[in-house]
Amino acid sequence: MSLVTGNEHDEFGLVSTDPVNRVQMVDKRQSKMKTMLSDLPRAGRYGDVGAKIGIIGIGMTFGVILEALDTLADCGIDAQYFQPRTLWPMLDETIAFINDCDVVYVVELNAEGQLAGLFVREGADASRIRNLLHYDGTPIRSDAVVDFVVQDQNRALDEEEVA
Repeated sequence: MSLVTGNEHDEFGLVSTDPVNRVQMVDKRQSKMKTMLSDLPRAGRYGDVGAKIGIIGIGMTFGVILEALDTLADCGIDAQYFQPRTLWPMLDETIAFINDCDVVYVVELNAEGQLAGLFVREGADASRIRNLLHYDGTPIRSDAVVDFVVQDQNRALDEEEVA
């Protein structure tokens, strides 16, 4: 069993409820965050790195998205895959990737769009993000990613023709 007070500690590791100490300790932790940024793992980049269509996924979506990139290229759709390896603190390169693409498909294995929501909260342009949410309990397949991207791209082309 572990007992955790939830109170702050001081420089010596002793529990302290002093508000001044609390501010000092939080500020100390925040300054450590800034100095460690350069040591955090950077994202993997795959596919056509200059493409304006982006795909983001983490975890087990890696191989699925790589396979989807090949199929999309065969269909004439150039896309790139950005694989974040650090989610917090959010790296500037992640938000820049999203904001530099015309559209970014965020592949998630949940029903809420948690990853896309995190990107938006950290400054990504929500209008560029399309959520591909897969949550039926089965592994996602590359054809699901391809179908989602192709359908969305076709819809966008149809809207351009109408306008």
